[in-house]
Amino acid sequence: MKKLSFSPLVFLMALGAGGIAVIPFALMNYSVDHPKGLIALKHILPLLDSSMGWFYYILMAIMIVFGVTHIVLMIQFFIQYIRWIKTPQAQEYKNDPLRNAGLTAPILATAMTFNLFIGVIRFFIPVLSENLQSLMLPALIAWGILWIITMKYTLVLVKKAFSTSFDMEKITFSRLLIPFTIGMVTVVGTGIAALAKDTMIAHTAAFFSLTSLMYGIFLFITKIITLFQKHFSDKNGLPNKHAMPGVLSVIPAMTLFGISTFRLLHYYGNQTGQHVESLTFFVIMGAFAFQTRYMLFGFTILKDYLTAEFWKKEFYLTMWGLICPLVAYAVMGSFAYNIFFKNPILYAIVILSTVLAIVMFIIISKKMTGCINNKSSIVCE
Repeated sequence: MKKLSFSPLVFLMALGAGGIAVIPFALMNYSVDHPKGLIALKHILPLLDSSMGWFYYILMAIMIVFGVTHIVLMIQFFIQYIRWIKTPQAQEYKNDPLRNAGLTAPILATAMTFNLFIGVIRFFIPVLSENLQSLMLPALIAWGILWIITMKYTLVLVKKAFSTSFDMEKITFSRLLIPFTIGMVTVVGTGIAALAKDTMIAHTAAFFSLTSLMYGIFLFITKIITLFQKHFSDKNGLPNKHAMPGVLSVIPAMTLFGISTFRLLHYYGNQTGQHVESLTFFVIMGAFAFQTRYMLFGFTILKDYLTAEFWKKEFYLTMWGLICPLVAYAVMGSFAYNIFFKNPILYAIVILSTVLAIVMFIIISKKMTGCINNKSSIVCE
């Protein structure tokens, strides 16, 4: 049996865990009444004795379990990554335009750690919740370093794609990892811009975020057009099983660009006193409506894969691409619940997406563990 070798795509597992941890925070932040600002543990404590107390206990348990899982996986994978990056296999990976988009996965997962810190970790630690503004400058500096690394690295990969010849018929939706990564880094910066009361910090974060947002959207649109043109002209029909999970990767990218725009509008409103509520409505609801339609389209395409291929005793790293769309849809659904109307059906959809993401995470984790433990019953590809 083939043993599972290291690939930067393992960071998608950590990304999925972090995303699942963020969902309950987003849901509580936009469904529970609390003072202006981000929700904190002190706002939930009075609700724990209510008839819905059990539900909030479950949400917080999810935040803790998957938040810790994310951090543990990040440490473990970065240790492996540091060893791998010096190998000939890493150099070969870098020089392959059909695969090297996967090199952005560590940056993508690191940006998720930022989101975890601002949302989940701050939620549970009172000293962070009560002194959020004092953390804005250190957060801006740390994010600025990540932003520079992201821009430099993605430009290198884009240049490689332009300067290296490769078979366009072999490209897959994994190419969307680059704009996905840019979007994840941008959403952190727009969060700083929207939250910071110091105008210099807010303006700085907003400017660089807007720059990367436009860059990410440009790459996203060009890659989407190229991918769909390729697939419509492909005589082989649907992508192979390794590429199938990537079909849904449009959804998380749309979520990040939508939330980034939403936060930039809030930044603008905070700094100018202008009313931006109507604009935020169209941004969030437009993105969520598109996602809903694309989710239906994507699962229609994936129907045979999910009912047959997915349940086979085999594992490949691209399976982790199934987690992020569910996470993204749940997070955007939480925003829509707050912006549009507090509809119990929409709330239930968010919960369902969360449950599906957790179930998928457990199933894929079990498959991956079987590969790592070299179990003969699991085929590793």
